[in-house]
Amino acid sequence: MAAAHDEGVLSQFDFSAIEEMDPSLSGGHRVIYDREVPFELRVQQVSEVPQEVGTLEAVRVKILIVGEDSSPVSMGPRVAAQ
Repeated sequence: MAAAHDEGVLSQFDFSAIEEMDPSLSGGHRVIYDREVPFELRVQQVSEVPQEVGTLEAVRVKILIVGEDSSPVSMGPRVAAQ
């Protein structure tokens, strides 16, 4: 019940000022894709067989472009995990 209340409170705030401070938006870049994507991460030592089961992590993936959607000057991904 508390989590639902917290989500309701957070949805009332305007985070646009914080988003504008994002360093990946410098140089005229703008976000065209922004999602949390599940990745399965596995640890492997050079001399060992990979783990059978990895850990599932939510990773934020952004795709940024400079220029018009139809003919971007530059495009690049940004990947971040908590």
